[in-house]
Amino acid sequence: MAAVTYNTESLIAGQIQTDVVALAADTYYKGMILTYNASNNNYEYDASPAVADTGVAIYLGDSINTSRVLAAAGYDTVIKAGEVQEGGFVNDSGVAVALDEDIIAILSTFGIYIKRA
Repeated sequence: MAAVTYNTESLIAGQIQTDVVALAADTYYKGMILTYNASNNNYEYDASPAVADTGVAIYLGDSINTSRVLAAAGYDTVIKAGEVQEGGFVNDSGVAVALDEDIIAILSTFGIYIKRA
């Protein structure tokens, strides 16, 4: 009998709301925190979101590929609200990062709630 491989979810922890949004040219990894840049009319990676940001989202992509490279601005799927797992966040290199209490609080003001391990 052939081996069976199951995809496991490391980011989504409950009900989420997604959207397709404009993204700046960059390499995106599932679990990256993005903020809206009103000057460029798109979302981009931000290691330190702030309460004053216009919008915050989490890059989701297609959930099959681990990353996506955009040579020019493009569109993809993000999580705009819902429940996500604390251990599912990565930086702009795709490396897992720990969220501090400030970032957890800021995400909650945008409707993104963290499920702790």
